[in-house]
Amino acid sequence: MTTQGRMLFNADWTVFVYEDRKYETHRKNYKEMVQWVLDNVSTHYKDTVCRPTKLLDAWYTDLKEIASVSVAQLKPAARDRYREAVKPLNKLPRDLAAWINN
Repeated sequence: MTTQGRMLFNADWTVFVYEDRKYETHRKNYKEMVQWVLDNVSTHYKDTVCRPTKLLDAWYTDLKEIASVSVAQLKPAARDRYREAVKPLNKLPRDLAAWINN
């Protein structure tokens, strides 16, 4: 092999090693994300949405569509929680720290 050929081979090898590491990192991160979704999603959603034949982005889209809550649904609940929080207390709550957090 000539000197120029060896230099070209080394340059190509360096690019290959870089791309291979990038691919392996991506694959590892993808597997971790899939595992995280499977660990944190309810069994019903796993069975209906997270099919092994679909990709992670399809899972995300379907989960977002099925499990999303509209602003119209959130406003009344937030209003009720606010009204409960500003209501004067007659006696101290049992768990003061939890009451303060709410």
